[in-house]
Amino acid sequence: MYRHPTNHPLDVELVDFVDGKLNDDSRILIENHLTICLLCRIKLQRLRDAAPIEFADVRHIEVPRFERVEAVETDSSEVLQGEVWLTSSDEPMLVLVRSIRNDDSGVVVTPVTLDVRVADDGCWILDKLTSPLTVPIVIYDNLRISLPSTALASRVVPLNSRLDLLSLSTDNPGVSRGSPLEGPGDLRYEVRQFLVDHLTTLEAYDPSEVDEDFSIIEDDNRLAQLRSELELRRGGNCEVQGLRSLPTPSESPRNWRGFAIVREFSLRILVIDTDVGLVDANDHVAARAIFTRLDGSALAVCYRNVDTVDFYDAPSLFHAFELPDGLRRTQPTMTGLSLTDAVAKFLDQQRSPVSNFGISRQHVARVNVPQILVEQVNNAVDGFLVKAIRYGREKREGFMALGGVKGDLTELLKSALEPDFDPQSIVAFIDSED
Repeated sequence: MYRHPTNHPLDVELVDFVDGKLNDDSRILIENHLTICLLCRIKLQRLRDAAPIEFADVRHIEVPRFERVEAVETDSSEVLQGEVWLTSSDEPMLVLVRSIRNDDSGVVVTPVTLDVRVADDGCWILDKLTSPLTVPIVIYDNLRISLPSTALASRVVPLNSRLDLLSLSTDNPGVSRGSPLEGPGDLRYEVRQFLVDHLTTLEAYDPSEVDEDFSIIEDDNRLAQLRSELELRRGGNCEVQGLRSLPTPSESPRNWRGFAIVREFSLRILVIDTDVGLVDANDHVAARAIFTRLDGSALAVCYRNVDTVDFYDAPSLFHAFELPDGLRRTQPTMTGLSLTDAVAKFLDQQRSPVSNFGISRQHVARVNVPQILVEQVNNAVDGFLVKAIRYGREKREGFMALGGVKGDLTELLKSALEPDFDPQSIVAFIDSED
């Protein structure tokens, strides 16, 4: 019985208070305590608002019965197509073996799970009558991941072999697809990412031994991951397509391969695979040829066995002049970022800012383009003159000569903004300074 008004009553006493099971003395003590204790008043309110508790008789509850899934430890060299295996990891995962490499050193698998509720339209769902485990399973058919044979630990013994798991169809009884993914915010993207991350952490094989067919499967996996990540971050306006071949095989180094084209509105980002990136002048010439022929807006250069990329926009790839220093750009605009991060950052930089404050009624001063051009040219020439002392006598004299023609140069460039400008005047200006 509750006897100390200065202490909190027990939860069971509050429940009895709500149910009217306390005697008068105990009820009065709790009522007095409630007048000074906010915490207990909150507890009391929650108890009064709670739905009645209905206790079930466990004797009448039907517990679902599951058949035992047998897995036999087997030498991974004996793996066969169409079998379900457990991986050799701290948290084993079910996988379906889709194919075996020619030299028997690796396999291509797809994840298998028991959680039917999160299956999407890229999965096969097998009911318990069709499933080889006699419980419903989900096969992520389009998540094909390469693993070494040593990553497989034990073969799952099928209890039902009615269907060939490699040639499933909705025409088969008990076989269906999951529901479509609902936009970039669908949480099932995280399930897919978890499955891929878990399997790719298993032991890798030597990438130098990968044959051409297996490389295509790897590219498909990379492409699917890039597409999922960018769709999650950028939405449906960002499209990712495969780039199977480069348009200039005679100009491209032999070990360069096309990977992807990322499109968002009018922007086109080209992604290529290389061994060591753009190293010398010949590499830059080949990269510019690919960039021009594919009408690119930017170029992402991937390295073999490295997660980061070198990212070039058009000015950095074509060695444009930087203002106000007037020096040529020779370095990529972004390095050290993952492919997804670099692409997303570039697209963010190109996006036009949208005002959140509606239409402005204020008048904006007109931009004086010729004046800005004169200022930038003067700054560039001055930058050259400051740095001219670093060069030899002959080159230094050439740079210093720019100071005498700075005015004529700015007037010539200002005239280029006029509709009746004659480009031949630039040639005449150059010839007059020889």
